[in-house]
Amino acid sequence: MNKYLLSKIFFPAYHTLTGTGLMSCLRQARMTQWYSPEQLRRLQQEKLCRLFVHAWNHVPFYRHRFEQAGLTKNDLGNSEALTRIPLLTKQDINRNKENMVARNGAGGRLFANSTSGSTGEALRFFTDMRSWAARRAASIRNQEWMGVFLGDRQVSLWGAPMDIRKSKKLRGVIHQWFNNYTLLSSYDLSPESLRGYVAQLHRFQPVLLTSYPGPLYELARFMCDQNLIGPPLRAIISSAETLYSWQREATIQVFHCPVYNRYGCREFGDIAHECKQHDGLHLNAERVIVEILDQELSPCANGTSGEIVITDLDNFGMPLIRDRIGDQGSFASRQCSCGLGLPLLETIDGRTMDVIRTPSGKAFGGTFWTFLFKSKPGIRSFQVVQSSLDAIVVRYVPDPGVKEIPLAFFAARIYEHCGDAFKVDFEEVEQIEKTASGKTRFIRSLLHEDHMRTPSPRSDV
Repeated sequence: MNKYLLSKIFFPAYHTLTGTGLMSCLRQARMTQWYSPEQLRRLQQEKLCRLFVHAWNHVPFYRHRFEQAGLTKNDLGNSEALTRIPLLTKQDINRNKENMVARNGAGGRLFANSTSGSTGEALRFFTDMRSWAARRAASIRNQEWMGVFLGDRQVSLWGAPMDIRKSKKLRGVIHQWFNNYTLLSSYDLSPESLRGYVAQLHRFQPVLLTSYPGPLYELARFMCDQNLIGPPLRAIISSAETLYSWQREATIQVFHCPVYNRYGCREFGDIAHECKQHDGLHLNAERVIVEILDQELSPCANGTSGEIVITDLDNFGMPLIRDRIGDQGSFASRQCSCGLGLPLLETIDGRTMDVIRTPSGKAFGGTFWTFLFKSKPGIRSFQVVQSSLDAIVVRYVPDPGVKEIPLAFFAARIYEHCGDAFKVDFEEVEQIEKTASGKTRFIRSLLHEDHMRTPSPRSDV
């Protein structure tokens, strides 16, 4: 569809006539991004108070949870009330889903959603129309930071099963045409498919490519090996997995455009996004409250990594308050030089469970392993799997351009950090198995989750 007709006429007209609230949310998002930190904190507190009062009056699960925490309705306007509420787990949501849905129909139409459960228990939940509009507005606003605007052609190299299924239905085909959008499946990354994807990119001529970093890196490596040139992209978004520096560098080398890191999940949509300064990720603070907590569930200092806990300020249909989404990250103490008032995440350190632990109590996250296996040539892709506290298996795909892989060197570095009694086995494979949603997990810990983090209080209604 013509970019001008889409962005100036059809898109605004459709969302105005159907009453989605998107255009109002978009105007608000473009304004609040320039708020000062203090203005943003006040906005968050106002929205949080409204959410609390709504949850007390209309959501049985939270009324019970608030009372268990010793809160009264009068306490809900207090800025300290949030920290008194128990953390929310996937088990809480799945066991209490019906009692978490608002009884008054607030927020408009409910949309069923779910996660794949590839890193633990699958999650089934609802988002409402109010939250959908706020999420979509934040996504459009964040893309404008990269110079990508409504109507610009976009391609996603993606793998979530529900997205692939929807894209093949008639409504999905019409949606893609109407929005100047194409979806490529990251499940099939065979040489034939990758060559076909490159051809599709040239035919479609997108401005933006969005992908998981794993498939994005594989596409870039394939194009480099085959001396293929990509289309003139304006930007690339890497999302849904940890983006490592070597993946970013390889992608920039092939596509000759900036790569932007985006942090998000199905429960909350886009949580944070890089701007052109690439100096941390701006939180969509008008939409979510993000806490970073240590093992005692106390706030971490800026620059210190901890568990990420999120509250959605817009989903009144099925509120998610203090949700443990299973990720690790840290706040930055600085403001970005771009002028936006939105606070910064310093790092996104990956899944809480994606940490290799030793009997001595040491823990090694994804960065340790990626730096190690990229320090010498020989391994194209890898996955570290831990099924017991004193042993790991390193599955690896060899680089065909290297005659001898320095496995002894890698083993020596692992023993140096993990201890001589730590058992290390290497297993050569043709490819690293992907999760049900098409992602690549470089670190896979099979140790029971109870050994990895403090459980939150359970609340059944």
